[in-house]
Amino acid sequence: MKKILIVGPGKKAKGGINTVIENIMEYKIEDIKIKRIETFRETNIIFKILIYLFSLIKIVAYLLFCKIDIIHIHSASKGSFIRKSIILNISKIFKVKTIFHIHGSNFEVYINETHNKKYMINTLERADIIIVLSENMRNLIEKLSQNTNIYILNNSVIIPERNLYNNDGNIVLFLGRIGIRKGFYDLIEAIKKIEMNISSSITFEICGDGEIEKAIKLTKNMKNVNIRGWINFEEKNYLMSDTILNVLPSYHEGLPMTILETMSRGIPNISTNIAGIPDVIINDDNGYLITPGNIEELSIKLETLINNKIKRLEFSERAYNQIKNNFNSSVIFEKLVDIYKKL
Repeated sequence: MKKILIVGPGKKAKGGINTVIENIMEYKIEDIKIKRIETFRETNIIFKILIYLFSLIKIVAYLLFCKIDIIHIHSASKGSFIRKSIILNISKIFKVKTIFHIHGSNFEVYINETHNKKYMINTLERADIIIVLSENMRNLIEKLSQNTNIYILNNSVIIPERNLYNNDGNIVLFLGRIGIRKGFYDLIEAIKKIEMNISSSITFEICGDGEIEKAIKLTKNMKNVNIRGWINFEEKNYLMSDTILNVLPSYHEGLPMTILETMSRGIPNISTNIAGIPDVIINDDNGYLITPGNIEELSIKLETLINNKIKRLEFSERAYNQIKNNFNSSVIFEKLVDIYKKL
């Protein structure tokens, strides 16, 4: 029985990394025992530091008293990368095999802006295996470091047995952190351009943390926009049952879980042609891709899909099949098992 430590944010952490880890933990892998160590929780700065320090103690204890074969480290950028690099270095002291799994949507920006590029490169080169979310990210890491053990492991979701899309719904959904990076303000400007040309029954449900108060003030006179803030799993499923379209006009991403989750239910997406998104959304086939910041293009695609039920239904079937065939958790986790076995 091989033992693996998975290191990353806590079970209640917001964002896609937690969803990925939760899915891995639920997947039954023969002859492999997985233990999760939480390094981060949504709390005040003092408790964040204490939680991280306690996680280091637990990791060292496992390495001292249990035979750990692999540490699978899940990292974003900035502070997350620094914290996880320390864990990687501790692992190497104990000569344990390491997987450094990069999720960060801002990772390319972080690479270009960091003052510790040498330290970053050294960290990447010390990992036994690096996992990235897209071909674009693999090319970036290959140019940066000498580590050639880089594997693409797409984010994945558990697929419903059938397409659950409701083409008669009235919701256009935004799921993500409210702010500039996810293109929220571009979406609001696009809505203003088309609100007179779409049915008054259509509502834009804005769900996520971030600049909520600013968003509420900005949209207070827009009757068809509802700022919900962060929602739980049950609320998300309820909204998706009436959603005709998901919109995520981001400037920086990895491979967003919100795109995979909505497409797995047959919901067409409008997003941007960046990072790993073109790996899943095929423009004008199962959704639309636009250039980040192009509000005119976003408004045209929004109006087109909102007003064209036939187009939505065509996109829906292809979106569902794309996720079922290529981003199904059972398929992706078999690839992860192969990576574990390589180590």
